Amino acid sequence: MAWRERCPSGVLNPQDPCRKWWDKLVVILVVADTLIVPFQLAYLPYRPRSFLMLTWPWLLTLFFAADMFLSFRTGYIAGSDDGERPGLLVTDRAKIARRYAHSWTFILDVVATFPWSQILIGVAESSLFKPWKEQA
Repeated sequence: MAWRERCPSGVLNPQDPCRKWWDKLVVILVVADTLIVPFQLAYLPYRPRSFLMLTWPWLLTLFFAADMFLSFRTGYIAGSDDGERPGLLVTDRAKIARRYAHSWTFILDVVATFPWSQILIGVAESSLFKPWKEQA
């Protein structure tokens, strides 16, 4: 596939094999995370000691943030309701950003990418909660 077909106007083509492999990797990481998190909660001590268990949440957060960035840079095939000729590859960055930012996919990506567990652990370890921890 020629470079112009892969990245027309500097935007990723959603039909490009590299983009499709990236999407498959995202699915694999989501499935892996759904297996790792329950294992962590059920079998590992409160403070994980292994490098993988310490870095996994942050690596996943960075990976999904990169995926969101790529979603803002990936064109889409126009449908009949997009105001473009159906089947046309839309490469206008403003249209791509508007379409992604107004989609349910964007909302799910923001909620899933935000490092909730790391922040909650940080809040729970703060001095604000020390008196309650001592009572337990």
